[in-house]
Amino acid sequence: FYLRTPADITLFWPAAGIGYAATLRYGLRYVVAIPIATALLHLLVVPVPTAFLQFSIASNTVATLLGAWYVRRHAPFVRLRTADGFLLLRGSLLVSATSAVVGVLGMVHAGMVAWGDTAGAMLQWALGDLLGMATVSPLMLFLLGGGLTRPSPYRSTVGHREIALWAVLLV
Repeated sequence: FYLRTPADITLFWPAAGIGYAATLRYGLRYVVAIPIATALLHLLVVPVPTAFLQFSIASNTVATLLGAWYVRRHAPFVRLRTADGFLLLRGSLLVSATSAVVGVLGMVHAGMVAWGDTAGAMLQWALGDLLGMATVSPLMLFLLGGGLTRPSPYRSTVGHREIALWAVLLV
């Protein structure tokens, strides 16, 4: 139901941010929720051609797994500070690029996009995923505890409700 292009590419995909944050917070095995959620989305809310369904599921799942693996490999404990923010952004770029390649190739395979339009479609797909991760993942990580197994020296216990309220209002 979000803003879509004529090629039916969603320009803001907050689900990418939710899946990315959950996989970072709870571990790589939680990526299994993504194919289930994607299949339910396409079966119940946003129908797609059958030839595209497996590409959609694979694009979201494989890309999130790859990006979360990259982040967790470089920082076993994600803290909400600038250095980890750039690491999360690098992982998000990996997720969005991988997802765009797989997803748009699936759209070409299913006849949803012509070969001549793949570059533009990949850019739109990647930016939609990136926007979803950039806006939703930090808030989700904050609300879920940031993936920390021990307290961070950068997180104070003062004002969490206020920070959460401002973050929700910003979204």
